[in-house]
Amino acid sequence: MISVQQLFIYPVKSCRGIELDAAELVATGLRYDRHWMLVDRDGNFISQRLYPQMTRIHTRLDASELVCTSPQGELRVPLAEQESPDLRDVHIWNDRCRAAIVSSTASRWFSAWLGIPCDLVYLPDQERRLVDPTYAHNRDIVSFADGFPLLVTSQASIDLLNDKLNDNLSIERFRPNIVVAGCAPHEEDHWTAIDIANITIDLVKPCSRCVIPSLDPELGERHPSLNKTLASYRRRDGQIMFGMNGVHRQPGVIRTGMRVAATSV
Repeated sequence: MISVQQLFIYPVKSCRGIELDAAELVATGLRYDRHWMLVDRDGNFISQRLYPQMTRIHTRLDASELVCTSPQGELRVPLAEQESPDLRDVHIWNDRCRAAIVSSTASRWFSAWLGIPCDLVYLPDQERRLVDPTYAHNRDIVSFADGFPLLVTSQASIDLLNDKLNDNLSIERFRPNIVVAGCAPHEEDHWTAIDIANITIDLVKPCSRCVIPSLDPELGERHPSLNKTLASYRRRDGQIMFGMNGVHRQPGVIRTGMRVAATSV
């Protein structure tokens, strides 16, 4: 039987994620996933690709706050939206949208750790960032994720990679939202959709990978052979593929242990 093994959200884009036993699926994806993001003074998003020290910023959620911690200390950010937020244009790849600056305190905290001027922003409820219409059902929306509400991977896929590397790397390197167990390695490549508790998730596009999976989530140090090994058996059209991008049709709650019904090509 195929089932949900792990669930993850990454509240601040490119910072450490949170493993959950249950997660609410809302219009943009799992609630609070990539709800916040760091941008430079030109509004361009900041990621581990250039600032691997972002891996050392941990996040957690309590009843009313996002809590960020790093070796320099702790920052608390209210979950509630501001009544009159300070909005600015931000850029995520080829997308542009309006985002709200959290606070000068948050901006100083992240700027001090990264060593560059930057702002922490969030996506207000009224802002709608659209999924690529090539893959969207009905003007689907997404948060600050690279392009899709969900990323689905399997435990068997990371197990295969670990066998090839003779290592024990965490699936967190690939920053999935839903990790399934009970299938063959990369069987998810051949699924067009999965159903979990009456929620249908269309798997619309393989996920092309950059340098981020090669970074140690704890230290930000690069693995010497991960990308080369992946390229030896996962390269397609000049890109390394790992996991499937998903677009969901309904809201709901997903829990670990739930059965997954897969529809194959």
